Amino acid sequence: MPHHTLTRDEVSKNNTEESLWFIIDSKVYDVTEFVDAHPGGESVLKQVAGTDATEAFYNLHRQEVLQKYSNLCIGTIEGEKSQVIEQNVGDLSVVPYGEPTWLTPQFKSPYYNESHRRLQKAMRVFTDQYVTPVAQECERTGAHIPQHLIDRMSKMGILHMRLGPGKHLHGVNLMDGAVKGEEFDYFHDMIVGQEMVRANARGFQDGNMAGMTISLTAVLQFANDEAWKNKIAAEVFSGKKKICLAITEAFAGSDVAGIRTTAEKTKDGKHYIVNGTKKWITNGVFCDYFVTGVKTDKGLSVVLIERGEGVETTPIKTSYSPTAGTAYVTFDNVKVPVENLLGVENKGIHVILSNFNHERWMMASGVTRMMRLATEECIKWSNQRLVFGKKLTDQPVIRQKLAKMISHCEANQAWLENITYQMTLMPYKQQATHLAGPIGLLKMFATRSAHECADEAVQIFGGRALTQSGMGRTIEMFHRTYKFDAILGGAEEVLGDLGVRQALKNMPKIKSNCSTIMSNRVSDLPWPSTIPDDEYAEIAAGLPAKDEPFINKYIGGREALIDQEKQQRSDYAFRSALSPLAQEACNIVSRIRLEEQASTWTSEFENHVAQETGKNIYPGMMFSLAKERMEKTKLWQIVKKMPKGALLHAHMDAMVDYDFLFEEMLKTEGMCIFCDRALDSPENREAGPVKFRFRKKGDGEGAEIWKEGYKPFSFVPLKDAADAFPEGGREGFLRWLRSRCTITDTESIEHHHGVDAVWRKFSSVFTILNTVIFYEPIFKAFMKRMMQTLLADGVKWVDLRLAFTFFYYREGQEKADDTYSNMFKVFGEEIEKFKASEEGKGFWGARMIWTGLRVLDTRKIVEDMDACLTIKMTYPDLISGYDLVGQEDAGRPLKDLLPELFWFKKQCAQEGVEIPFFFHAGECLGDGSDTDQNLFDAVLLGTRRIGHGFSLYKHPLLIDLVKEKKILVESCPISNEVLRLCASIMSHPLPALLARGVSCSLCNDDPSILGQDVNGMTHDFWQALQGWDNLGLAGLGSLAENSVRWAAFEDQSAGKWLEDVKEASMGNGVRAKRLQEWSVEWEQFCLWIVTEFGDDEDSARKIREDGDGPLAAQD
Repeated sequence: MPHHTLTRDEVSKNNTEESLWFIIDSKVYDVTEFVDAHPGGESVLKQVAGTDATEAFYNLHRQEVLQKYSNLCIGTIEGEKSQVIEQNVGDLSVVPYGEPTWLTPQFKSPYYNESHRRLQKAMRVFTDQYVTPVAQECERTGAHIPQHLIDRMSKMGILHMRLGPGKHLHGVNLMDGAVKGEEFDYFHDMIVGQEMVRANARGFQDGNMAGMTISLTAVLQFANDEAWKNKIAAEVFSGKKKICLAITEAFAGSDVAGIRTTAEKTKDGKHYIVNGTKKWITNGVFCDYFVTGVKTDKGLSVVLIERGEGVETTPIKTSYSPTAGTAYVTFDNVKVPVENLLGVENKGIHVILSNFNHERWMMASGVTRMMRLATEECIKWSNQRLVFGKKLTDQPVIRQKLAKMISHCEANQAWLENITYQMTLMPYKQQATHLAGPIGLLKMFATRSAHECADEAVQIFGGRALTQSGMGRTIEMFHRTYKFDAILGGAEEVLGDLGVRQALKNMPKIKSNCSTIMSNRVSDLPWPSTIPDDEYAEIAAGLPAKDEPFINKYIGGREALIDQEKQQRSDYAFRSALSPLAQEACNIVSRIRLEEQASTWTSEFENHVAQETGKNIYPGMMFSLAKERMEKTKLWQIVKKMPKGALLHAHMDAMVDYDFLFEEMLKTEGMCIFCDRALDSPENREAGPVKFRFRKKGDGEGAEIWKEGYKPFSFVPLKDAADAFPEGGREGFLRWLRSRCTITDTESIEHHHGVDAVWRKFSSVFTILNTVIFYEPIFKAFMKRMMQTLLADGVKWVDLRLAFTFFYYREGQEKADDTYSNMFKVFGEEIEKFKASEEGKGFWGARMIWTGLRVLDTRKIVEDMDACLTIKMTYPDLISGYDLVGQEDAGRPLKDLLPELFWFKKQCAQEGVEIPFFFHAGECLGDGSDTDQNLFDAVLLGTRRIGHGFSLYKHPLLIDLVKEKKILVESCPISNEVLRLCASIMSHPLPALLARGVSCSLCNDDPSILGQDVNGMTHDFWQALQGWDNLGLAGLGSLAENSVRWAAFEDQSAGKWLEDVKEASMGNGVRAKRLQEWSVEWEQFCLWIVTEFGDDEDSARKIREDGDGPLAAQD
């Protein structure tokens, strides 16, 4: 404190470069030696030299600046006192709304007692005196938290308090006795966190042992050895060792199901060998212990890894200071004792989920306090800043911004305190059940509020808010770093969804509209009672209660009968072998399915669509009407991510992404359009057999094909023709071409036109597509796109079918190839190229089932078979089988094709090649017709799989034979629906086959032509899951596993094929290996469901063996 007394007259004389003084708030400052160091230069200081600069100073600066340069103060003005209130260490803010209301003298709160106030005072003094100076310096330099501060915090029990209430606090000195460990509750926890946030150093905030708060809990709760646990805890609480959580990976992000870091046990079973990388690990740079998520043989596990040989950490630059120690961690053959396992092997999900609620609550608490600090700064600044001669607070727009910020602060603090109060009353299990959703919503709202406040604060401070020093440094820090809280611990969208899902789970069940209508109908009827009241009372007294022993016995027998029937299902073995994690995932999906039946398929929506289309709408409704609706559901998200294994029934020339294909065709030089007539009318454009071909030079102008004078079969440059399309130019042309290549909604819905009508449209599409796809440059692009979309949909392998009735043109050639040899060469090359690429990583491959047309005569079929044999001998790995396709009712039945088929088998034997049958059969509505009886011939001829098998359910003997011979049915529900074999998924026979124990898989058949727009199988999987109550996620998983089990990965004799199928994953070949790979992906998928859609702790508790929440279990 200055002790010299000066007069204003003395000060006024010191106004030159040699002696420059001025007055600020009655104190005199000599800045002569400071002129060169002043950021604004000497001219700013000269303007106020010798004067009272109080108003000018506080228009630009804060009291903290004077405190920083207190050595420049040389005295005080005689007879004057300071008018500015100075903030001292430990003081509460006097700025309105600068503190939560419970710290404001005029307000009372029921949540806090004297121990809370003592702790707050002690933490305020400690933070102001010890933490803030270090935090500001570390934030500026990027240095890590110094050991002396860690030691001081350990001594005061702050490290212990950071983990929340629990036995670990008992007997510990907490801030020199401010609160006893046994009394410590979540409000004390909140106070510790909020006070330390005031250091205003977001990077340091995470660097200040944040990793410990989310990782040491796992050790305290899940360590399997008490002595080892106590050793680790003592080291960390003392500050001698640092610990962090290492879960996140570059490829997986927060998706724990995608973790790639592995832990393999040594042969002696005493160690794990850990390999992998972790990214964005807070405190990882300087930590000694890493609580690490790893993949073990059957699932996810968590182990504690000590820094040592094979552990390497590299700093990662983020938008906040390096003081947080954010790291990229590499584990290279790290040897970890099995005693370091936390929890149960393969059940690490519970360990990871166990601290989510506390972590999210802490983050909501912290960001709420930081919001208040920013609001306080804005109030102070706008009250002192002069603009155009007025304070900022004189502007209504500024007052509105402040009002908005204050409202967000108070609303979040009030919600935070309400939830904190509930936490103090609930044991951990109840918190997991009842508070996971509210805490998620609180964190989401708090970070949304932070976004609003940060933006408003920047507008109030202007350019200063973009500077990391000076008046706006608090705002700059807040605006730059609040997003960390919006992402870490669960993104806003994820937490908001969690909160709503938990609320919906507790929704009361509502009667269906149908039962309500019926009830109203009955109550409105004039239905007089026929039994007198006294007589009915006597009868009612004699009615058995629902819990009577004999009724319970009946119910028990009923349930046993249902269970007995379920044991005959083809998916029974798969269901019985589900892991606890998979069972919980199945339960979650069942819940979501029921929720969406009640919320997505509402009566209002159904009535609206019914009025628009004249159709009745329901969850399993006709695909064409349901497609847009299904793609917006949560079940769609789940099914889209599901590992679907192999696609066993797909016609390659219908695996088209139309937008991509047409764009590729338009940009391919030399492509022309031609037809046998002018496409000059809507009728001709609808019926004309339009085709495409490469030509070095076209025959006419683009507009000609759309005009009456067009010369039939003349080639018109495609780009010109598309631009000249009479109904909308190029955009209209693409719409028209898509309609020519797709079975439209109307065509699929109008069943009264019959099966033959839709098949005529169906067959015409291939004629068009085959002239586009099989020009070599387009074919290469088509192949790559097809594999990209399949892999993105979770499909790793595809057995393609293709009828060889097209011409293949090499690049730049107008004359077609005589054989399909070049086509298969490209086919094989493109598959291998994609598998070797980064985007194709994990794709298993593809083979071709050669398909002839059953409508052809004997000579044509024999020639087709001969061509198949030639290609098989040239490219043995690419041809996997033989089939006959086309509308079964209109083609020759298999019994009529026996001579050709037996000749083909003989030729295969003579050439020493294996080309098994994979027959289409039973794709019909008949019962006893030749087409229906194709099923008998398919089985007798040794087919390894049956395409469609729609009518198989009518044949009990054949069903037994199919089961005995291990023949799989390739079921294509959407195809059967669109091609008018059934009205909707609800009337499809696949559930009947599954119930009888027939092995089946789901396939998409001709997705682009059928209106799916994509090549994957998600549409078929979704329809089955939503349409059939008995299927569920487990049934869907069984169908996917079957697809891998029956895929034609390699040539095998009939005996070896059957042996391989029976052994499944227990075998030694390619099939077994891929079944094992699929099984791992299935478990990861189930883990993702539990993590993404489960109720955190509620779900985790169901899949673990024993245990409780972190630390609370110790209370």
